[in-house]
Amino acid sequence: MPVLLPQLSDDELLATIDRLNTAYRAGTPEVDDDVYDHVYLQALRERHPDHPLLWNVEPEPVGAFGAPHRHVSAMLSTEKAYTSDEVGAWMRRVQSAAAEINIPDADIWVRITAKLDGLAGYWDGAVLATRGDGAFGQDVTRIVSRGVQLDRAVMGPGELVIQQAYFETAIAEQYDMAHARNFMVGLVGADTVKPHHSEALAAGVCRFVPYSTLESREAGLAELPECYAQMAAELCAASEYATDGAVVEVLNVELRKAMGATSHHHRWMLALKTVGEVAQTRVESVTLQVGRTGRITPVLEVAAVELSGATIRRCTAHTARHIERLGLGAGALITLVRSGSVIPKLVSVDERSTAPVDLGTCPCCGAGTVWDNDYLVCPNVEGCSAQASARLEHFFLRLGVKGFGPKLCEQLSQAGALDPIAILEMSVADMGRCGVSAGIAENLLSAIAQRKQEIVRDTDAIAAVGVRHLGRGDSRKILEQHRWQDLAGLDATAIAAIPGFGEHTARMIAPHLPAVCDTLSALVGLGFNIEATVRPSDIAGSNISGKKIVFTGTMPLGRAQMEQQARALGATVQSSVSAATDILVVGDKAGSKKAKAEQLGVQILPLDEYRSLIAGPTGTAPV
Repeated sequence: MPVLLPQLSDDELLATIDRLNTAYRAGTPEVDDDVYDHVYLQALRERHPDHPLLWNVEPEPVGAFGAPHRHVSAMLSTEKAYTSDEVGAWMRRVQSAAAEINIPDADIWVRITAKLDGLAGYWDGAVLATRGDGAFGQDVTRIVSRGVQLDRAVMGPGELVIQQAYFETAIAEQYDMAHARNFMVGLVGADTVKPHHSEALAAGVCRFVPYSTLESREAGLAELPECYAQMAAELCAASEYATDGAVVEVLNVELRKAMGATSHHHRWMLALKTVGEVAQTRVESVTLQVGRTGRITPVLEVAAVELSGATIRRCTAHTARHIERLGLGAGALITLVRSGSVIPKLVSVDERSTAPVDLGTCPCCGAGTVWDNDYLVCPNVEGCSAQASARLEHFFLRLGVKGFGPKLCEQLSQAGALDPIAILEMSVADMGRCGVSAGIAENLLSAIAQRKQEIVRDTDAIAAVGVRHLGRGDSRKILEQHRWQDLAGLDATAIAAIPGFGEHTARMIAPHLPAVCDTLSALVGLGFNIEATVRPSDIAGSNISGKKIVFTGTMPLGRAQMEQQARALGATVQSSVSAATDILVVGDKAGSKKAKAEQLGVQILPLDEYRSLIAGPTGTAPV
């Protein structure tokens, strides 16, 4: 959360830093790393350069993850460098230490690895613990039995991470989660495994990755200024996991010992990071946007400013509470930051606005708003056209019907076309009465007809309805126990009995299930081909039931269809090979996954052998 930084007292600045650190460690960061380092810590550095907070490992919230556990060796933080000057200063310290023990510059070698952006931890062969304060971490060994992948033979420090590709396709949008690190922190700290956790654990994509196993590049220290940026970029691009820069460390053991460590970091190691470009600008106005659930998000319209090669004219204010607390409005002077292609973010409010923003009524329908913690909500679910428009867009996006973008959905909702099923039944003339041109209407009808020729998974159809806590992942959990045709008869007790659902979530879902059932029935009646999720009872005896399978190379039917068929036979389809993988199915032009499977001893099946396996005594559809 941005603050009025210049107005903070020393005590308020320390309290803010403590709150930001606690939020980051808990997986709910309020600001980016570079903002934290270059705005908040820098302010403390300027006021109190010797403050202990700057020279010790920042602590985790006590009890956030587990019981205290003493590390076998100190697990320190890493000094950060954002500029070439800072890298140069570190190199000179390395050279100076080397000279004192008679190591010439030409003999100083360094290794560069990607800096994983997860939750740091240490595996000592018996206990997996978070970094904590460097001396004591918190015991999280329980997550290994839950399904977090770990190579028990490789001990030492590492990072708890989730595979980035999986996170982006299966978690980020479905569960409204912006960063993979937040997911892992939530998983590690959870008392009970939530549906999105169990789904990722079953896919084998949550792992403890020892730093010693990371791909690396080596270079002489003298070469570092010319090569580190390129090496870091290549390593980060090749990483399976979210990264936050790169790490360079001295390889010479004697030099490491000579350089030693502070109470905060090893002097022989440096994190290479990039700082976002920062600029001030004035807020010209505030636009309040209404989403499909009624939540109102404020967007700051600002005087044009150049940041990282882009002209910025808009920036989110995150929550309406920020508008109220920080004095955001026309005339406010603010500081923005932008790193590379990342969207600009509000860092601080340097001058408050004197023009209040009306937060009492919905900007679309005029209904009185209500507060839901820090969020402003329009409660007029049925009568607010902005919510209706967003719901239409969500429905067609999840159903997979192309052409229904924001402007078209707004046009339809303003014309009173609020029922997606009724829209699917419209003719060109019907759409014309809603203001849609004949050409666009014909394209939409063609897209609808095309989608009817394709398979629509029942989980996608349910997600399209837009019930909170009932996306594709949660729908699959229910549908593995009950057919979608039976959903209307389920109450909160029946839902809570399904693994992965709690009583609170079950009570929120249950009242909406009759409408969900009606919607899917209507889709079937319109000619959509709804494919049912296969239940465990349907796949008893399958040769690959319960197996973890990865596909690689070119497949005759396409990989997506192969994966779908494997799931229907009870297999868990993984996106990458790990020690938990049972079978790697190899098509033409197989890549690096085959080599990794060979290294890990995973069974490798050519496509014809896989066909024979699934077409064995239990039978299945042909491949």
